[in-house]
Amino acid sequence: MGPDEMKSLIHRHLEGTGMFLVETRETPGKLTVYVDREEGINVSLCAALNRALRDAPELEEYTSRHEIEVSSPGPEVPLRDYRQFVSRIGKRLRVVLPDGSEWKGEMTGADASGFDIREVKGKKKRKQEGGERTRHFGYDEISEAHVEFVF
Repeated sequence: MGPDEMKSLIHRHLEGTGMFLVETRETPGKLTVYVDREEGINVSLCAALNRALRDAPELEEYTSRHEIEVSSPGPEVPLRDYRQFVSRIGKRLRVVLPDGSEWKGEMTGADASGFDIREVKGKKKRKQEGGERTRHFGYDEISEAHVEFVF
């Protein structure tokens, strides 16, 4: 079974659950399926999808050779779907642009076309540069974005 067929099968199992596929990662002997939903994801939802995929007759041959793990995307998995951005408005993001430069700031808005981020800088830096900057990014303008946890 190829990657596109696998993703199609996963999408079919997600229909009507409110969950959506973020990404899949295949390593020797293991397929990790990252899912999310707008209200957030929990262990019982991941476990239910894991059982459904493991027990799917069309995956019997695949699951005899591979472990399937369903998980929520942790901080190491970049945001991929616009619904992830919408549900994280107000959170701090680190955005990597195609040229390698980064923007860090609080996401102030998001929709299907992109998101807005207010750059976070120290007081001294803001004063030197004339205040805060806000920028809109289309999803096609970035390489990746991660939620940044501040402790």
